[in-house]
Amino acid sequence: MKLGKPNPYDLEFLRAWFTDGAKGNWPILGRDRDAWHTFEDDLVALHNEPARGRFSRTLSYKIIPFIYGHLGSDQSGEKEVNDRKLAMVVEIIGVLIASLMPLSAILALYFVKNELTRVFTTIGFTAAFCLAILFMTEGTRQIEVFAATSA
Repeated sequence: MKLGKPNPYDLEFLRAWFTDGAKGNWPILGRDRDAWHTFEDDLVALHNEPARGRFSRTLSYKIIPFIYGHLGSDQSGEKEVNDRKLAMVVEIIGVLIASLMPLSAILALYFVKNELTRVFTTIGFTAAFCLAILFMTEGTRQIEVFAATSA
């Protein structure tokens, strides 16, 4: 079994749980009290999520916690979210963006009558598609992005 590094969001939650009185407040006393900060390279995760793209990580660790923080929470200030449901929501949002992007380009080009404006609209949608590929996928090589945008 290969143990990976914990993701930064989970590590920060663990640190807060050990120190915040509203969450857990079970501090480790003694020589190991700074283990979560000092020996961060030695920490491993027993259950590490599979590698996901930047879009999924941003949505899962930044946007959704921000929304949950403003929608209300329990007394500890935390809201529990099922990881599988969260992954499914992120997947659905990604599929919606992927399917709406070409449809919006077709619709926009249908309504644009000026040829020069159509050319620049096409350039804009191609650039947006390229950025979407770079942001929503992990480890994409430049040749793959070039092939997808030129197709």
